[in-house]
Amino acid sequence: RHPGLFLIDSAGAQEMIPTDLAETLQQLRAICEETDGLQIIAATANRELARGGIPDDRAKIAEAGAFMW
Repeated sequence: RHPGLFLIDSAGAQEMIPTDLAETLQQLRAICEETDGLQIIAATANRELARGGIPDDRAKIAEAGAFMW
């Protein structure tokens, strides 16, 4: 059985423009809302885009200079 876990590392770090990253996050949000039990972990250095694309109650975002855990 698949664990329902999807990991994305360094989203937007390479040649992705911010609008494409924002669209990707919006699509991932929609997929997560449609799929029970799915967990998506997306690591990105772009806090503002993450805040705009992921609901506050579903996000863990480190502040500048802070550690995530």
